[in-house]
Amino acid sequence: MRKILLHTAFMTLLSVGSQAADRGTPLESPACKLVTQHQIETYTGTPAALKESRGSEDEASVCSWVGSNEDAAVSVMLFPGSSHGIPKGAERSYFDQMIEGEKRKYEAGEFVAVPELADDAWALDLADNPTQYFAVYLIKGEDNVTIVSNGIGLEATVAIAREAASQM
Repeated sequence: MRKILLHTAFMTLLSVGSQAADRGTPLESPACKLVTQHQIETYTGTPAALKESRGSEDEASVCSWVGSNEDAAVSVMLFPGSSHGIPKGAERSYFDQMIEGEKRKYEAGEFVAVPELADDAWALDLADNPTQYFAVYLIKGEDNVTIVSNGIGLEATVAIAREAASQM
């Protein structure tokens, strides 16, 4: 049930993004600058349609794409250290608390460390995962990023997270 809820939440995010793009939402949020459309298309198929771009330099931002491959979608969410009222210097503590909470939600082996990706990174690799929903959470410096994907696999999701981390 939890896995179905995760997929539903992700698809809702894409749906809301589509509506936002249709309303003329700005297309260059900070999250969109972490990966290029070409990099996304490598995994989702060409063309990758930008479905949502929102946020500013000071708040969380989201950039979502849907590819030409069936059910292929990716969202990049950037949470600047200054967002959510986190005091300067407490960003890593906040991230660690979030990761500990995520670890408690899943079965052994479903939430795993991803070494050498950023200052710290974790991936959600669900055992029962027919939709191929994956997530990578990372922190680099004061900022953290979450990459969620559908239909492209864990390896591709980690590769996109690696690209995002290289731009932070």
